[in-house]
Amino acid sequence: MTPQPFLGLFFHAIGGAAAASFYVPLKFICRWPWESFYLAMGVFAWLFTPWIFAGITTPRLLGVLAGAPKSTLALTFLFGALWGVGAVMPRQLLSSCAPPRWHSSMTMKSKKSGGYS
Repeated sequence: MTPQPFLGLFFHAIGGAAAASFYVPLKFICRWPWESFYLAMGVFAWLFTPWIFAGITTPRLLGVLAGAPKSTLALTFLFGALWGVGAVMPRQLLSSCAPPRWHSSMTMKSKKSGGYS
């Protein structure tokens, strides 16, 4: 296989633009509770979009998935679910705990010095 650095840069640029476009709707939904935003984003980012792109890029997608070993599909599902729980739980824990002692001193120092804000 011949290295194609410009093609790699092109795909990297597309990925960067796609990642940056994630923040576009934030100004419209900033008043939503974070749970509602997370659910709406999750439905599109984790359910619709992967199936759309997989269907476009993989011929006979359902046949490929049917031919995959069941253990591979089960592990994929398990690790995806664990990733989702791991993404939600720190937010839940942080919102239910008091901030650490250093947090208030860092906030005061940063506001006085003009940094960290």
